Amino acid sequence: MSATSILIVEDEALIAKTLARKLKRLGYIVNAIVSSSDAAIKEVNEQQPDLILMDIAIKGDRDGIETATIIQEDFHIPVVYLTAYADEGTIERASQTTCYGYLLKPFKEKELHATLTMAMSQHRRMESSRKQVDVPEVEDSQDVYSDPLTGFPNQLVLRDHFQKLISQRNEDSETENSIALVCLNLDRFKRINESVGDAVGDLLIKDVSKRLVSSTSPHDAFIVRCNNQDEFILLFLLDRCLDSVPNITQRLLREIHYPFHVGEHEVILTASAGLSFYPEHGNDIEQLVLNGKEAVNYAKSQGKNRLEIFQPSTKATPPNQLSLETDLYHALERDELQLYYQPQVDLRTGEIVGAEALLRWIHPERKFVSPGVFIPIAEETGLIEPIGDWIIDQACQFIRELNKLKCKTPRIAVNLSGQQFKQPDLLDNVRKYVNRWAINPDLLELEVTEQILVENVEDTQVKLNSFRDLGIKIAIDDFGTGYSSLGYLQRFPFDILKIDRCFVQDINEQPKNEAIVNAIIDMAGHLNLTVIAEGIETEAELEVLKGLNCDMMQGYLFCNPLPKKDFTEFLLEKSQLKCDLMKA
Repeated sequence: MSATSILIVEDEALIAKTLARKLKRLGYIVNAIVSSSDAAIKEVNEQQPDLILMDIAIKGDRDGIETATIIQEDFHIPVVYLTAYADEGTIERASQTTCYGYLLKPFKEKELHATLTMAMSQHRRMESSRKQVDVPEVEDSQDVYSDPLTGFPNQLVLRDHFQKLISQRNEDSETENSIALVCLNLDRFKRINESVGDAVGDLLIKDVSKRLVSSTSPHDAFIVRCNNQDEFILLFLLDRCLDSVPNITQRLLREIHYPFHVGEHEVILTASAGLSFYPEHGNDIEQLVLNGKEAVNYAKSQGKNRLEIFQPSTKATPPNQLSLETDLYHALERDELQLYYQPQVDLRTGEIVGAEALLRWIHPERKFVSPGVFIPIAEETGLIEPIGDWIIDQACQFIRELNKLKCKTPRIAVNLSGQQFKQPDLLDNVRKYVNRWAINPDLLELEVTEQILVENVEDTQVKLNSFRDLGIKIAIDDFGTGYSSLGYLQRFPFDILKIDRCFVQDINEQPKNEAIVNAIIDMAGHLNLTVIAEGIETEAELEVLKGLNCDMMQGYLFCNPLPKKDFTEFLLEKSQLKCDLMKA
């Protein structure tokens, strides 16, 4: 396949040249760089590129959206918009064109490549969609058999395609092919849609569909959108190992988890998937779909963002959601919630200088309930607010207790959820607990994620500055996984940057991870930020991080999260830690 040719429409010369260099490094052909609407239309008429990167805010009588509209009257060329900001009105206008995605400036090379790959895959799929979908050749059949938003077939076509796969399977007498059905449901989409609005929600569904297309082969997967909802069904005829579909599905879940940029919104999505096989789990499409959805429900009950394969016991296995909600409501008053503490160690001195407070639920019947299960329930029911207040209160009390011991008191870090951060009285509550226990606020650290930063930049900046005015330390958690702009590091008053475990894991065997972590540490040093590497599990990982001059470490290599009593004893007994680490 020949390289994709691209027309860049951008009136900022420096941005255009930088973009062209990135495209060439990625193997694309840059047809031309133009800076105006007229020049873009002229270039398309003469060259007809494979794809157009169109800045929305180009100078002149027509903006990028109007220019794309004119071009698409005569040419079916996919357009990816470049924009530094877009309100809902702009998004709605853009959605009326054949828009294949947005790139929010500034963007990374990886985001650029992923967006272009998805755009071209979706374009090829839509161009050949009529050939792939076996529907009656009658006028307006596309409206009946296709989802108008994504261009995917709808459920009316599912039974016919399943029967076609049955016929193909029966015709191939040499192998015993299996048919796999994947139900894929977006997690929390209703809440996200209510937050960003229907227009942005529709664009989000479009972007999800593009990622599904780019991550599957049209020869392998038949994709259906279910009843205009946030659910998709994929059908596979397997002529190879059954493990291939779980592997493909896991890849889809990872692709969906990469942040979406829609206008000025950055949205973090996850999805849950259920897998059923023909004929093991059903002899007709209705039974396969039913069992696939049962598996999806079980995946959601286990914490979401996961794949489950249907099992006959699946229906009885999931914990009752209503029962868990009720139990969680009473968990605080029954003293079932506990804080565990995982030490953070200075890699230069070997001292324990901090600890992250981690919430645990010890249920009287279910024993240990995974945070991946009960934290989403707490957020959905609003219980995260009283639980979050309790965590801060307990952390401040623990700092007071440690102050009385004959050891240096470590800083205690508390995670703030997105919903908790939006509490109007959060600042007052934190101040109340700091004063109640008469602690030095410098010993309390609040951790926020990149997702929180981008939801309401101005409000977030005010809140974080208010915390800093109290003397509280601010950390950005899971850095590198949210794809937020590096400009936020300058805009927000951070003290600490925590590198996510995904970059630390196997860093001794992954040169790219080492290069990324090295760049982060170097950048943080220039910004006077302390760097903590999370999730260190091996001596080899530790050696690389020490060589990169990382400031601090946290992970199972040194210590598991411990209950308060055990952590206190550990803190008092670990006087030899400095020597141990210096020898390592």
